[in-house]
Amino acid sequence: MVMPEPVLPKGEVGSKQIPTGCYASFIYKGSYEYLQAVYDTIYAKKLPEMGCTLRDEPSYERYLNDPRNTKPENLLTVRMFEEWSDPSKKVGLLFF
Repeated sequence: MVMPEPVLPKGEVGSKQIPTGCYASFIYKGSYEYLQAVYDTIYAKKLPEMGCTLRDEPSYERYLNDPRNTKPENLLTVRMFEEWSDPSKKVGLLFF
């Protein structure tokens, strides 16, 4: 999310600027209950298949809808992994 002006932290919620770079992004549709299994598959299978080498940086999640008014099977989560790869290679967005 791009903020039009700096955001000051409030309570336990804050903001962080994500560095520019090449990211492998995945969208998962489903219950949060299965996120760990999805991430295990991404790390063990999908990223190696795509030829991605990850930097030693944290990954980021973005939640596209609200679990308070969305059925678990319809929840959408984006996970982004910063990678170090050939910039001419198009990784794209993968859906789970």
